[in-house]
Amino acid sequence: MKKLSLLLLASLLILGPVYSQVIDSNDNSEMEDDTDWKEQGKKALDETGKFFKKAGNKLKEEINNASEITCYGTWVYQTKGSTSTLICNEDGSMEFKRKIGGETDYWSGTFTATFKVISFSITSAGRKTLITNNKSENPSQTWKFTYSVQDDGNSLRVISSDIPTDFDGTDFSKGVIFTKK
Repeated sequence: MKKLSLLLLASLLILGPVYSQVIDSNDNSEMEDDTDWKEQGKKALDETGKFFKKAGNKLKEEINNASEITCYGTWVYQTKGSTSTLICNEDGSMEFKRKIGGETDYWSGTFTATFKVISFSITSAGRKTLITNNKSENPSQTWKFTYSVQDDGNSLRVISSDIPTDFDGTDFSKGVIFTKK
């Protein structure tokens, strides 16, 4: 809405001088030179058209950037005792691992994402140790979380009440910053 207001204001600023020139001219008689009036009007309309075309291109670019999924890659969150790793692949697969010592809890599956929200459908989960690999009997669940890639592109903020608390007691519902690996 703000952009539309700016566009209308710019149009008025462009067309304003043409209108004021008409008012300032002889009010009691017709314009002496219709050619000047037509040329000025044509020029003002051309300028307005160029302005709206630039504004439209800029808006299109912003919409495309906003719909771009930016979570792809390997992201790591490390505490004193554990490491959580989030892997988002461009093929739509995702893995979340949490490691402490020789134990690793893992969840893998597929995800869909928008500009700010990820829906992670878990198809496989379990716990690996140095000796065993215990798979969950029924891993079918879905985690939803919001995310944002920070300005530097090297950190990812994740907020979710669906991600289990880690070994150190980190509560992901309050937000956690992962760094790009």
